Amino acid sequence: MENLNLTGGVLIIGSLYWDKENNRPEWREKFLMKNDIKVKIPIRYGRKSSNDVFTMVFSKSISDNNFGTGYVKQLKRTKINNWNDLEFEVLKMAKAEGIRKTIANPIPIFKKEWCTMSILFNPRTINEEKKKFIIEEWIKRIEKDYPENDNANYKFGNEESVLNENYTLNFDWFQPTDEKDLDQLNNIDFLICSVTKQKNDTNNYPTTKEIVKSIKNDNKRYYFKNNRKYNISTFEDDKILENLVALNS
Repeated sequence: MENLNLTGGVLIIGSLYWDKENNRPEWREKFLMKNDIKVKIPIRYGRKSSNDVFTMVFSKSISDNNFGTGYVKQLKRTKINNWNDLEFEVLKMAKAEGIRKTIANPIPIFKKEWCTMSILFNPRTINEEKKKFIIEEWIKRIEKDYPENDNANYKFGNEESVLNENYTLNFDWFQPTDEKDLDQLNNIDFLICSVTKQKNDTNNYPTTKEIVKSIKNDNKRYYFKNNRKYNISTFEDDKILENLVALNS
């Protein structure tokens, strides 16, 4: 399908926003507009990384009044006119996230075992024909890159997966933290994002104690501290900070 004539953006919930390594500054500078839209989103710490630091995940178990905050940035490409345009933008974000086949062959793809690219459509602006076309192409690309159908596993326990069967993001369109950004956000037709899979030794979300321990051991990326610095937050932050203060007193 040609002439999609869509306006796109990216949804960022962690280090993709602030990390100065892994070519991320270049991606942000080259492909994203500078203006931020701060949004309310259901995020929490829920993926234990290889260096035992808990990083951010989406979660369906978070109630509306406990949503955290992240950012939407509009793409510099003013219009997405066909699948190739969209695929290009998704692959650039996937590469910035670190979704690569191998170190020896760093060709960007849509999906790996630990993370997948996903998309959220604005129900106010996109019609069903365009949405159907994009989803069909999205699924074909996902199946090409990573045939295992594990969309239902982006969760812990009995909570609902954050991904739908077609790998679209299983949430309603998000709301800005500031009313002045509402029109700008609602004029975007879709958001692309990277979605990491939940992971912890206990097969459950980490306790505050576990998160605090990981923060104390994080002397390289300072993941939690940088999220706080750049106003990326979760409903757990106040409790985490209280425990950090108590630990240091």
